[in-house]
Amino acid sequence: RGWTSKLLGPRPERVRPPMSPFRRCAPPTNAGVSLLELLLAISLIGLFLGAMQESLITGLRAVSSADRREEIRQQLTSALERFARDASHASNVDRARTDEFQFDAPSVNNVEYAYDSGTGALTRDDANSSSMTILRNLTAFDFDYVDCQGALYTGTVSGGSTEDSLRVVQVVATVTRDQETIAVAQAVPLRNMLGQTASTCGTL
Repeated sequence: RGWTSKLLGPRPERVRPPMSPFRRCAPPTNAGVSLLELLLAISLIGLFLGAMQESLITGLRAVSSADRREEIRQQLTSALERFARDASHASNVDRARTDEFQFDAPSVNNVEYAYDSGTGALTRDDANSSSMTILRNLTAFDFDYVDCQGALYTGTVSGGSTEDSLRVVQVVATVTRDQETIAVAQAVPLRNMLGQTASTCGTL
């Protein structure tokens, strides 16, 4: 190796290229986030979260409102089904009005369903028990009747043999909640009165 170095001479020194002025001024690659960028990001996140919260609250209110409506509808349906079970056994009608229906059944007399528009309550009473409230906070409750000729009658049946011409009683229960109207209807054939022949049939 010694004689090779003598023949080739000393090794030339490596010359480094001059540093570019642009390289000196180049910003470091690990620069941080500026305050303005941070504030902008926080503002955008806040707007996004606010929109998500408003959407979530609106959805929850809609679900809650739908649940309340369904609960009210179920209460109305349950009460009208009870009325239908009672009224279907009517063997004699005592009073038939737009706000009251009183009848006799084989097992009990003077079964009365009455609606009080002042209190918005539907009550049930009979000869064997005291009055009880079936529905509360009603907006309206209507009794309508169909006679043996299929004619619809709305009003007060005068009495006597007139009630014997009734064949169907129709009821509509109405409740208004959150500016929405919920109405449930029920038509009840008076099956024990289908064989009766009333002299006043068709004259209601």
